[in-house]
Amino acid sequence: APSPYQITYNTLKKLPFITLQALEKAFNLIWAQADVPNEWQKALVLPIPKPVKTKTNPENYRPISLTITLCKVFEKILLNRL
Repeated sequence: APSPYQITYNTLKKLPFITLQALEKAFNLIWAQADVPNEWQKALVLPIPKPVKTKTNPENYRPISLTITLCKVFEKILLNRL
């Protein structure tokens, strides 16, 4: 899911180098200040029914959280740094 910003992974892959440099600076600033944008802390939670279960029981659903693409990329960068 592209997120509220409508930024997909394909969009990120096609960004010009200068834009990627600006994004890198933004990520480094977020890292240095240890202050994640509030919008990145939100997720759209969708209930997905478990297979072969009745859909009338709320316990037969699993939550799937869709977070913002930029946040996911930042998380992967952090994981690599750690």
